Amino acid sequence: MMDDSWLASTLGMGVGRYPETYLLKNAHGLMPENYRYESMAGRTFLRLGAGDSLYIGQLIPVSPGQHYVLSVEVRSLHGPATIQANLCEKHILNSRDCRTFTVTAEANKWIRRLYLLDSGVLGSRVELFPPLPVELSFSNAMPHSIVDLTRVRMLDTRGRNLVANGSFASGANRWFFTTDDHLPFQAKNLWVQLLFDEGWVGVLAFTVLIAYLCVVLFRRLLRGDLIASGLLAAFAGILAVGLFGSILDAPRIGLLFYFTLLMALWHGRAPAIEPWGAADV
Repeated sequence: MMDDSWLASTLGMGVGRYPETYLLKNAHGLMPENYRYESMAGRTFLRLGAGDSLYIGQLIPVSPGQHYVLSVEVRSLHGPATIQANLCEKHILNSRDCRTFTVTAEANKWIRRLYLLDSGVLGSRVELFPPLPVELSFSNAMPHSIVDLTRVRMLDTRGRNLVANGSFASGANRWFFTTDDHLPFQAKNLWVQLLFDEGWVGVLAFTVLIAYLCVVLFRRLLRGDLIASGLLAAFAGILAVGLFGSILDAPRIGLLFYFTLLMALWHGRAPAIEPWGAADV
């Protein structure tokens, strides 16, 4: 998917350009589901475009064996359309015991929909372990459709609303997206991601940096520095995960990685601290 030019090969396509490039140039012709937040006539809403699997969800405090009322307002931009609503127990990315139902939207007209839900076993404890979190999510799998969603509310038997920011007035606050296919968002390999983002210059610079780090920490390890052994193990684990995931494509993880790396290099250059009470004779 990279441009066929010496500039792209040398310096890459640019950090953060992978999802856009995949959308426009992936070899399989896949269209990942897309979303954005918009405001119009004093109403803020979530716009869901159709495509490959993507879910916009929020964790909510559901208890087992309870009845709830889900209220949403929807509209479609191009004729009648539907979106899927899911209430599932969530373990990292895996869902189970889902309650799935269809929300129907009409063209260019806001419609309020109400659904009665029975939580069943959702939110139950498993022996000594705490209950798994429960997520309410929405997705659009209807081809060539665009659906707007707002004023999401989930009321318990006391009339309390369990959904935060259901009007999306605060944008993505409390909402997060997950997907069944990660390839539209990352290359699933640290080195391939570096090549795409920063070209061969980035790959070479990263390789030299890691090699220098290992040499510094290994020398400290030979002197009996146990902290160096822990740091070496940590970076070995990161690089092992990097064989199957683009761990540095997330800014927060990238910041944590490079900050820890700089601290490790500083540790390798810092003089040893004498024990308390030690003094020159």
